Amino acid sequence: MEPAISSEKIEAIQTYLQRAINLELTEQHKFATYSPAELTVIFPAIQKLLRYRQALKQQTGLGGDVKADLWEPSENNPRRTLLLVMRHTIQLNELLMSYKSARGSQTFFERRKPIDRLLSMNISDMNPVEYSQFKKLIGG
Repeated sequence: MEPAISSEKIEAIQTYLQRAINLELTEQHKFATYSPAELTVIFPAIQKLLRYRQALKQQTGLGGDVKADLWEPSENNPRRTLLLVMRHTIQLNELLMSYKSARGSQTFFERRKPIDRLLSMNISDMNPVEYSQFKKLIGG
């Protein structure tokens, strides 16, 4: 699976999408000028988000979009990424929220694994450390 998008990059994407909503990227699109942050942080993070979308579509088997080619990850095409941001800001924001929710759920279930393991064990099978942890869990 694709490496996780860091919280800082998620925040950078959100800020960038807000700039698109505020129509602050129009001039930039005309002249095709990009900041170092866009080229090294924001656009690569958006590409990771698009790969997440691709993987999700493959897992769920959902159909494609009318503009599927625009949504395909395109590493070396910043203009295409900017165009995607400008035309599909709301959809990208929804995708970002979906990603954050899925990442939060994954973290929650990873943290629950040791607890679930303890709760599924027989007390007679527990070693002293596990039994101590079990007692803490049940408030004993």
